[in-house]
Amino acid sequence: MIIAFIKAYILTLIIETVILNIFSRKSFLYTTLISILMNSLTLPFVWFVFPFLIHDKYVCTLLSEVFAYTVEAILLMILLLKNWKGIIIALVANLGSFFCGTIFY
Repeated sequence: MIIAFIKAYILTLIIETVILNIFSRKSFLYTTLISILMNSLTLPFVWFVFPFLIHDKYVCTLLSEVFAYTVEAILLMILLLKNWKGIIIALVANLGSFFCGTIFY
């Protein structure tokens, strides 16, 4: 399970970092560090905490993705974009990584 998590973490980082850098006006390095911070905070919850607490696969997926999206949107609005655009960009980034994840896993 740890190997699958690491693969998912790397895939998520690549996809979300590319999307964030497309929309961000900050430097590539700063935006990449924000992406690493966001995903380092949310992905362990999505992979380990939610499945431990919620045993229904579909409910777990829904709630964990809503959690990840919400936390990442707030962090984007505070640290990167300073406005409501973080809500939309977080949605695009999370949908991108979610759909790529469903294809590869």
